Amino acid sequence: LVFLVLISEMPFVSFLDNPKVRVQLQQNLDHTTDASLVRAITSSVPDYLERTWLVSDVPRVSSLLPLSYFISFNQHYSHHASQFSRRFELVRRLSTAQTPEEFNAITAEGEPPIDALALYRAPGSDEYLLFFWVDNYPNGGAELTISIPRRLLESLEWLSVYETEEWSVLVAAR
Repeated sequence: LVFLVLISEMPFVSFLDNPKVRVQLQQNLDHTTDASLVRAITSSVPDYLERTWLVSDVPRVSSLLPLSYFISFNQHYSHHASQFSRRFELVRRLSTAQTPEEFNAITAEGEPPIDALALYRAPGSDEYLLFFWVDNYPNGGAELTISIPRRLLESLEWLSVYETEEWSVLVAAR
């Protein structure tokens, strides 16, 4: 019992609970390159914590905002229960959809269904890019990029809530 009381007072346990630390962390986050994207998500999608997200560059966003991601960018960072391979195949199928209706049907197949998107596109491009690091046994891993044509999201099913030259945030109409 004494051990439990003492451990709760250790610096590494109470560090993030310190109000000064939280203020400093917030100030640091405000100066990152992705702070505007995070602010857009939190202000434009009030129920962002309840949605399942497909995000182009998970590490950049997840370091600033806790979202429920449909899939991790790196299968080695996924718990085996998340079924990375099955979800990765579903995302791959999104890139082969021919119509917005087919794209919407595939997103609905996800368990849980994908109902929010934060997608990157190179300036001037008409394709959204999803970046992954996949196993390439026995040669370690390999980078893989999946492209999704922008036209597939031009339907009444997806509402655009934030748009820049590089990022689009869309949510499924409920």
